[in-house]
Amino acid sequence: MAPPTLSKITLLSLSLSLSLLVCSALASHFSIVGYSPEDLTSIDKLINLFESWMAKHGKSYESIEEKLHGFEVFKDNLEHIDETDKKVSSYWLGLNEFADLSHEEFKERYLGLTADLSNKRDRRHSRSQRVQVREMLKCPSQWIGEKKVL
Repeated sequence: MAPPTLSKITLLSLSLSLSLLVCSALASHFSIVGYSPEDLTSIDKLINLFESWMAKHGKSYESIEEKLHGFEVFKDNLEHIDETDKKVSSYWLGLNEFADLSHEEFKERYLGLTADLSNKRDRRHSRSQRVQVREMLKCPSQWIGEKKVL
């Protein structure tokens, strides 16, 4: 086999350089902030991670109370992310630009769901659980209806 010519080496080098350039450009737009298990070991490390996350996503807060709330939600979301990533191998979660929003805050801001759904029946509970709650509250059947449950 003949040794590769200079043009083949140049073409290969150019292709490799272009591939690396595209990969680095894509990585810079990747909005997930990484963390390590060590970040979960102390409040100082969590605060540093939160500050890094804020800088990456250009987040700012109008008051210290709002920032503290954002940090608490961020911390809860990080714990959920860490627990899920340890259990599930078919996908992974990460700290994106919404990491300081609770599920309810996200739904309200981005999905337009502002109605209070707390009085709706919670379908996550089984029929027997709903019946137990009804019996504990001792609601007369005419309040609920014969075929309705809480």
